[in-house]
Amino acid sequence: MPINPPLFGHILKMAVNERVCEVCYIKEKVEKQYHVQFFDITSAYGQWYATAYNFLTQKPQVFRCDRVHSVQPCDKYMPKPLSEFLVSSRKMFRDKKAVDFEVMISSRGVDTFYKEHYPSMELHQENGECHIRGFYNKEEENFIANYFIIYGETLLSIQPDSLKNLILERLESIKNHLVSQS
Repeated sequence: MPINPPLFGHILKMAVNERVCEVCYIKEKVEKQYHVQFFDITSAYGQWYATAYNFLTQKPQVFRCDRVHSVQPCDKYMPKPLSEFLVSSRKMFRDKKAVDFEVMISSRGVDTFYKEHYPSMELHQENGECHIRGFYNKEEENFIANYFIIYGETLLSIQPDSLKNLILERLESIKNHLVSQS
């Protein structure tokens, strides 16, 4: 679904003006309200994403712009200066119980990384090896497993074992689903 240009412009204006807003967001046909302050806008694979500080959870949250149904100014919370959001993603997005990971990929997997990666991960190329290092929060386990599945046979090793096992379980589930459809 293409983004609604006037709404995208409104999100951008709210971010630039450091305004708190009430957002109506629709995900999986469920409508939710959030009180946020947008501070970053990015694009990947033709989708636009806006990162905002969620005042209820007191954490940053990423919104897909085409799922934002409405954006209204809100005076319920005091806006934060943009400088508060210009800290490293390790500080901003990382929970106390986050899990560190290191995934080695072949040189063919590097292109996949550059096409899509997240603030919580970095690519390190050293001694002819390519490693993706980062972290994920406990509630992001399925998301991160699905992310690494796109690397396919360019995956060479995965640490910790809990992440490797989660990816293997996900692949087994996909296999079972496809077999049952035959």
